[in-house]
Amino acid sequence: MPTTYIRKGSSTRGEWTEGNLKNVIKAVEEKNMCVNQATKSFSIPKTTLKRRIKTHNFTKGSSGPSAILGCENENKIVAHINKLQNRGFKPCRDSIRSMAYELAEKLKIPHTFNKEARKAVMTGYNHSLLEIQHSQ
Repeated sequence: MPTTYIRKGSSTRGEWTEGNLKNVIKAVEEKNMCVNQATKSFSIPKTTLKRRIKTHNFTKGSSGPSAILGCENENKIVAHINKLQNRGFKPCRDSIRSMAYELAEKLKIPHTFNKEARKAVMTGYNHSLLEIQHSQ
């Protein structure tokens, strides 16, 4: 029985499904399609497809570390920063890292933040609506 594929147009980068990924990997492994052709046809990023083929990881989700504070607490920090910005103060990256560290400590959230510097590590920072003042 031939495999049915979801073609480009029904999915965009970042919007592919686990089922679609499984079908694409199967097609690549069975040599019905090369990786380059699959990435173009199914809008799955090439590096993502190669990594998923190598690890046989079909679960869609972040491959990086999860947010330590969680979405709800990160949104609280963002709301606080927005209030500061509305009052004319744009906190710098270091200030935001300190806020995140202090929140984790206050809420007793286990973390791997820098305890000596009392600052959070900002990886995967994805709040593009915030204007962050760069330290001078």
